Amino acid sequence: MIEYRMPSSPWCHSICIDPKENHVVVGFDNSTVRFFNTAKSEEPREERLHIRNHRDCRQCPPIDTLSFSSDGLVLIGSTRSPKNGMIQIYTWRFPFEETQELATCRYQVPLHESEDNGVSSAIFRSGVGGEENLIFISTWTQSGVPVLVQPQGGHRSEIRSDSSTHQGKLGNRIQCAAFSPTGGELAIVNDKGHLYHISNLNASPMEVKRIATSKELTTRSDAFAMTFMKLPDEEAIVMAWA
Repeated sequence: MIEYRMPSSPWCHSICIDPKENHVVVGFDNSTVRFFNTAKSEEPREERLHIRNHRDCRQCPPIDTLSFSSDGLVLIGSTRSPKNGMIQIYTWRFPFEETQELATCRYQVPLHESEDNGVSSAIFRSGVGGEENLIFISTWTQSGVPVLVQPQGGHRSEIRSDSSTHQGKLGNRIQCAAFSPTGGELAIVNDKGHLYHISNLNASPMEVKRIATSKELTTRSDAFAMTFMKLPDEEAIVMAWA
């Protein structure tokens, strides 16, 4: 067992563990990220995302989200500026020593909606069968629309349900999302507690289907987690909330 002690400041905002459990990454205030190697008893490596722009990051936004790809080779993090509402996505590739901002994935949130907490999910899918990498971005705002972005070229596809099928609106307030282990499917839960299954991610239109109703799920929760689980014959979606 390796024990680390972290100072009470800055505040921690996000955390993730790579699938092989070799790295724990923690996001803090001031655009600060710390990398913990679980196999070594050493101090974590610290990185400030905006250090290239200015040395003083006391006014920089916190690390809102951190997420590993299913193969553990790519890590992404997101920040949202309280000054202009800009969501920025950053990426690291194994061994996670250099960071790069994905400018093609920038997403503008209206400042008057900043009280809605901005980003609620930013996750990465490695390319499947020669297809492009994808990043899913959603915002807990009035006007935001969940999107899939191809970071290499910047192509964006909005995710919307077809109201004519009476499946119910997917909406713009997404509280949780997860890619399947194979990367071919995406699951989304909205503020109504409706679970949507999305396939044909690289097609237009995508197939969006509601597979559970609000009677079976909770509504908005401060503690909500979701992932896919690989079973012998299928991939299942597992959710937990408090």
